[in-house]
Amino acid sequence: MGLGVVGALEWFLGRTVSRMAAAPPLEGTARTIIETVGRAGIFLISPAFILAATLLFLSVSTFGSSSTPGEPRRPGRVALAIYLAVFAGLAAAQSLLSALSLFSPQPWLVITFNLLSGVAMWWVALSFALSRQTEPAQRVAVLLIALSYSGWLYYVLQQQAPNAGMGFAGAPVFVRDLGEMAAIVSTAALFWAIAVPNGQWRHWGRWIAPAILALAFTAGNIADLVADQGFTAVFTTWSLGFYLFLPWPVYAVGIALFAYAVLTCFSRGDDKTPLANRNIGLGLLLLLYAGYQLQLPYQHVLAVLSLLLLTGLAKPWD
Repeated sequence: MGLGVVGALEWFLGRTVSRMAAAPPLEGTARTIIETVGRAGIFLISPAFILAATLLFLSVSTFGSSSTPGEPRRPGRVALAIYLAVFAGLAAAQSLLSALSLFSPQPWLVITFNLLSGVAMWWVALSFALSRQTEPAQRVAVLLIALSYSGWLYYVLQQQAPNAGMGFAGAPVFVRDLGEMAAIVSTAALFWAIAVPNGQWRHWGRWIAPAILALAFTAGNIADLVADQGFTAVFTTWSLGFYLFLPWPVYAVGIALFAYAVLTCFSRGDDKTPLANRNIGLGLLLLLYAGYQLQLPYQHVLAVLSLLLLTGLAKPWD
């Protein structure tokens, strides 16, 4: 899947490796190399967006139509497919105009687009949650993901409303942090839905990579405490979009559970639960690439697309 590869490179080079340039000890040639790598990641945003928008259009055209001859159309799915197609078109138009420097996003446009994005996420999540043929843990995970992004979208609306001459009451940072908390809890729900059934969590060799990631994150936080630096927080904010307002062990556990769920989806074996498949695995990866802070139309499209994959509405490998 091209999107999985290009999206991974964009996220890794542009939003992860590039942040190493913020490390105080990094100077001279090393900093120049990191900054060059970061620019390569930024260049990949447009190709990754084209692939994401294409996959979204193909997905909505598939689940919005009758998949079996003689099967009646579902009005709810057709309406959702039309809405998502319009949303993807608006995201593409905004991204193109911004890339061509033809306009700068006005506050009212930012507010409108974020509201449309929130409606898309909750429409997908609720239509899935109300279905009787879904696993409870999977249902909870999808609702938590939609809830977490609602915290970020509310934060954006609160920041943009005064610029648009609108009043907007509330505590934006508190709601944003609640959304981040929901995102961390969703990793446990995803792990439960994917790795707990059929005893998949007992594959001890599969824990090696998640444990290394968790230990690396732990070591970074401890080093920051000793050196009185905040590099790990900056690195995490840019790569994952989290502000690390919770104790760092909570995030370390979440990283390990999420990584194990991804590995389970792409592992081979006949003893896996039906949810542990490549479509769900791609959905998890796109969720990672989107991050918590949805700042670009590309990230919004990734978030919506990841929900479609996690709910089974999009199945590129079927």
